[in-house]
Amino acid sequence: MVHRDIKLENCVIDGQHGDLRVCDFGLADFLPGDDTPSPRKQFVTPNSNVPDTHHIRPEDMVAGGSLAYAAPEQINSTTPLLDTGIDMWSYGVVVHALTIGELPFHDPFAPKLQMMITKGEWNKDRFAARVDPEICEVVNNCLTMDRHHRWTASEVLNSQWVSLYS
Repeated sequence: MVHRDIKLENCVIDGQHGDLRVCDFGLADFLPGDDTPSPRKQFVTPNSNVPDTHHIRPEDMVAGGSLAYAAPEQINSTTPLLDTGIDMWSYGVVVHALTIGELPFHDPFAPKLQMMITKGEWNKDRFAARVDPEICEVVNNCLTMDRHHRWTASEVLNSQWVSLYS
């Protein structure tokens, strides 16, 4: 499954157990070859064929997600992509934000923000100076420009960071 809109606003903490949960599967879809019905059909409003995104400004959206969390290939695409690499990029953005309190890519002017993301322009040195090397490794590998070299969920789960804190 590809969520296509991993961001802080779509992450909630289970009040009973303290587990992190991902919500809002309105843009999600299953990867090709899976016979499971599309989740988009399950999560849209009854009188609509598209997810409810009325609360998001159009300039903050890309093909299948929110701009500040979008992978470079999402920005360069005119159609939503079915690639788990875009979720891993967004995961890297979320971890960055959770650890130092700011997004790696931020600018109020959407075209400039898009340019920063597509060029991979973020302050890696500032981030590395503020976090443990194990966290830095995860974020750097999730924010790899080449989606074919970007870490997978399995690689994150097998990272030193996860093994240190689990």
